[in-house]
Amino acid sequence: MTLAFMPLGLALVLLVTNASSTSPGAPREQRVWAKVGDLVVLPCHLSPHELQRSWKQLYEKTAVRWERHGESSHKEPHMVLEVEYSGLLKRARSMMPRASVRETGFRQGNFSLWIEPLLSEDAGHYEALVRYGKETRRCQLELGMVTVTVNPPGLLVEAEPLLLNCNSSHPAKLVDMRWFHNGSLVPISSRFRSRHGALSISRPTVSDSGPWRCELTYSDDERVSASFNLQILGFAGPVSPVVYAAVGSAANLPCLLNRDPSASSIPGVSAHWSHFAGGDLKIWDISRNGSNGSFTLHLSEVGPQDAGQYCCAVSIHGMTITRDVTLAVMTGEQWKPRG
Repeated sequence: MTLAFMPLGLALVLLVTNASSTSPGAPREQRVWAKVGDLVVLPCHLSPHELQRSWKQLYEKTAVRWERHGESSHKEPHMVLEVEYSGLLKRARSMMPRASVRETGFRQGNFSLWIEPLLSEDAGHYEALVRYGKETRRCQLELGMVTVTVNPPGLLVEAEPLLLNCNSSHPAKLVDMRWFHNGSLVPISSRFRSRHGALSISRPTVSDSGPWRCELTYSDDERVSASFNLQILGFAGPVSPVVYAAVGSAANLPCLLNRDPSASSIPGVSAHWSHFAGGDLKIWDISRNGSNGSFTLHLSEVGPQDAGQYCCAVSIHGMTITRDVTLAVMTGEQWKPRG
């Protein structure tokens, strides 16, 4: 437990619209859902009517005590954070320095508890006891955890199957699960398959990167949602690019990753090009150009025999992804403008 004095000062007051404070005789519990590692605000504030009626008393001394019961309401509560009438702050050792209140919000009737970062063991039943003047208020709520994880963990490469898992600590039966990508509902198909609390993506592409959100609906009509930012390493640019070059000129065949491996601390990335010409297979080993993830193949002088399809193969952590590039070699007659 630590002791500290909280100075009064100006601060931004956050009013949470889904909060409610209750009288001791008629408590009403609410649920708040949050992700591990995020900031969570456990709301406790007066209604506009209560604030108008009690604003004078709020300018007197105010005391706030937050307690947690753990995952079961039958467990003995323990103090999370307490602000005494004197302004002295007490905080449980396990909540240092993660738990806080905004004392400057007390006069606006806001006694919410802030926890950052949130840990999985923070789940449970919370209760706030607020005393100001001759008034007493209680706020009761349940803090639940919701998580979104990806399997396999770590680096994700396009075309490698993956599984998005969505779970929560809600005890009721799960009756429906929906997934959203960039705000749009993801329809179930041969590429996107729904499992219990999970979404399977058989052949992910770079276009699957970005924000994903799961929405879980339970038998008691409770809806829980969480978001996950999915990042997939793959090729940038068009799927099957065509490069045009005149006979005798140089040509650059693009092969660019959507992320720079060195900037993303991804070691062991290599690439090679291959091309069939006159029945023979030509192979070029390409080192990364600079630090931008480019494996462009430079041909100093091309002729008709160089035309055709080239394949860029990039190896990342034992996986190989490929992109085909077509080189079209134009003769002088072909370059003449039509008139």
